[in-house]
Amino acid sequence: MTTQLRIAETKDRFVSDGRPLFYLADTVWNVFTNAAEEEWEEYLRFRSAQGFNAVQISVLPIEHDMSSAADRIYPFALRADGSWDFFQPNDVYFEKAARMTRRAREYGLTPALVLLWASFVPDTWAAGFRPELVMPEDAIEGYVTSVVRALGDTDPVYLVSGDTNFPSEATFRAYRRAMETLKRLRPDALTTYHPVPSLELDASIVNDPLLDFYMYQQGHSPDAPASRSAKYHYGLSVKRPIVNGEPHYEGIGYFKQYGRFVAADIRRAFWQSVLSGAKAGFTYGAHGVWSWHAAGQPFTSEDLWGAPCDWRTAMRFQGAQDVAFCKWLFETYDLFDLEPANDLLLRHAEDVALAMTPDRRTAAIYMPHNLGAKIAFDFGGYEFAMIEFGGRNVVRPRPSVRDGVTEFGVHGYNGDALIVARRRGGAS
Repeated sequence: MTTQLRIAETKDRFVSDGRPLFYLADTVWNVFTNAAEEEWEEYLRFRSAQGFNAVQISVLPIEHDMSSAADRIYPFALRADGSWDFFQPNDVYFEKAARMTRRAREYGLTPALVLLWASFVPDTWAAGFRPELVMPEDAIEGYVTSVVRALGDTDPVYLVSGDTNFPSEATFRAYRRAMETLKRLRPDALTTYHPVPSLELDASIVNDPLLDFYMYQQGHSPDAPASRSAKYHYGLSVKRPIVNGEPHYEGIGYFKQYGRFVAADIRRAFWQSVLSGAKAGFTYGAHGVWSWHAAGQPFTSEDLWGAPCDWRTAMRFQGAQDVAFCKWLFETYDLFDLEPANDLLLRHAEDVALAMTPDRRTAAIYMPHNLGAKIAFDFGGYEFAMIEFGGRNVVRPRPSVRDGVTEFGVHGYNGDALIVARRRGGAS
């Protein structure tokens, strides 16, 4: 088993075995419900070889947004009317989940477990889909205890909420009870919330000593920039590591619009996130893997997201390999100390992302289009490497530097690129 993730003393990243670790997760929300264990083995072997180090799973199935498996088991005993008895966990379900999380750990993948998706908590946007699945408040403590008893020995990260908007006091109370129960049982476990897109956090959440890191959801609208929520969380009064926990899923349809996200969209989300403050990690998702879809299964949200591919096909989408490559670049160039510096950009500031180390020894510039960049900083005396992602080309750009302004012109490729600048005489 790998060492449990910890928060670095700098409060802006994770560490493992005392070394910085970039959290790269894949999204497999409904895997406990839908996947056979031999399928899980195949998946783990593939993702771990690519370089992923975490998997995000909803402990309970997301009934309103899923592919419907033929041979499924439920997390709780079923009453005569088919409803769930939240006071009677199904041991068979949790024993299977325990085997799957242990196997993920053996492959070097940290389980990141959602305790209560929004549909299981009162007054949220999702609670109305299946009101009978809203968990009674007095069942929460027993449920969380069951999860920790079954899965806690794998040292998971816990996403206490899933896709929530915290609309009422009853919602806060339910999540607070889950958080307090978890921390009483596992005080060292790392915790976060997984909110709806663009949610601004209540002060009580920001100041909560039980919350260990921030996670945000970018969402699946084509006009949802990854940098917006990264900048918001970076500016909060309490400093914590920041993770883009749900960017665009590769292959998912635009929300109620025509079109699907492709690998270039995912690369853009990666770099705009990490260079805008969310440098602790990134979560990939593929449409077909997150719901664990098998060809021919019905999918409940096809009208919103389009039909998914079979999970084996979706698992091999190019974007997964691309984000693993981006993680490798981030680690190889040791970009853990970068801080956002978009205020130095003189044009294309909404698309280009710029970050620099506090000592200005290292900078990274992401350009999603071949339009160049103009920066109010003198990069004379720096060495440059440009990685063009479409063809994985590496070149040495030669920017012009004049009167304290550096300008990178168009390059020889029609695609997105990352430029890493290092001051001669020693890199950060």
